[in-house]
Amino acid sequence: MFDLYHERDAHWLWLVACGALVGAAYLTRYAALALAATFVEAFPVPIEGITSGGLSLAAVFIVGAAVIYGWAPAVMIGFVTLVAWGLSHAFSGRAMFLQVGAMLGTMMVGNVAHAIIPAQ
Repeated sequence: MFDLYHERDAHWLWLVACGALVGAAYLTRYAALALAATFVEAFPVPIEGITSGGLSLAAVFIVGAAVIYGWAPAVMIGFVTLVAWGLSHAFSGRAMFLQVGAMLGTMMVGNVAHAIIPAQ
């Protein structure tokens, strides 16, 4: 009978799992960069001291979501609520929902990387 799992082959499972995680991380990074590049082209915001084009509001809020991760839950909820309200006046409805979703996704990735995986 064919055995799907054997103790001597367990290290291959770890290699496959690590490879899948690295691949998912690269795919997520590429998707975030593509989204940020789209927003930079659509909504340039000039920043003093930076001469090459502008920095997108979207990129600023993504970095803000990454920085604010780990603070009190009320602060994170308030931040996301205020940003959603502000972006609803600056962007179209679809762009606002994409931005808020990217911010929440950034916070979820931080939770997985800093809380869930180390606890395993």
